[in-house]
Amino acid sequence: MPPGADLSPSLIKAAHGRRTPAARGARATPGMLTELVDQLKKLAELRDAGVLSEKEFAAKKAKLLP
Repeated sequence: MPPGADLSPSLIKAAHGRRTPAARGARATPGMLTELVDQLKKLAELRDAGVLSEKEFAAKKAKLLP
């Protein structure tokens, strides 16, 4: 099985550049901040599993952070 094949679709979706309202410049709420942290954790898991390179991880992280 290739690295990351057992990852859930939500992890893969996070890796494909989904942006939170906070990342788009909207006013952040506690729920949005929780979502942002969750997405960053998912991206880190993908990086650690070898699905994303360090460069890809940094680019995705930059898109999420305001």
